[in-house]
Amino acid sequence: MKSIWDGSISFGLVNIPVKMYLAIKQRSAKARLFHKENLSPICYKRCCDDYGQEVPWTDIVKGFEVAKVSEAHS
Repeated sequence: MKSIWDGSISFGLVNIPVKMYLAIKQRSAKARLFHKENLSPICYKRCCDDYGQEVPWTDIVKGFEVAKVSEAHS
């Protein structure tokens, strides 16, 4: 961690080096979604559009869509 100020304190013939560091960390609060009527949390599910079922993490891959799926199969 880098100091934000370097200096020294001296008392007569005694010189004490001093460094000043930030004492806080910035953290952002994570917002959640809640149901308006009863304030229960809203969850995201990993659902497949074709099957309408939740997909396990082991069956999920990352990628970029360059063409619609219907166009890619024709």
